[in-house]
Amino acid sequence: MDYNDRQSDNESSQSIEASNTPAQEDVEYYNIQPSTKAILIDLLDNQLKDLNIIRVTNDDLVGEEPAIRNAKGFIKDGQIYINIDKATVDTVIHEFAHLYLAAAKNGSNSQAYYEILSELPQTEL
Repeated sequence: MDYNDRQSDNESSQSIEASNTPAQEDVEYYNIQPSTKAILIDLLDNQLKDLNIIRVTNDDLVGEEPAIRNAKGFIKDGQIYINIDKATVDTVIHEFAHLYLAAAKNGSNSQAYYEILSELPQTEL
């Protein structure tokens, strides 16, 4: 094997190594962020722990009715439950909105609730 053959082999191995190195756009693709489930667990267990939101999983809800089993979150007996297997990052706010709306509807100024509701456009669900 002469110098030119070794040079050619060396260039080939460098080419193979270069092709195994991810391009910049691939590096960004592999930049793994925390999962929604991990974010929700942190949110419920740390940042919102004083609100006593109950986190549940699909396994916890096996015996429940389908509407609860399929929900991302729900309110039962005035308590917020978040199914961390199905919830998205907006589920906690969504469930709180149910409590706020119920308080507005049944509160001392319920007329304002119904006025606002009547101003909403009629849309299909």
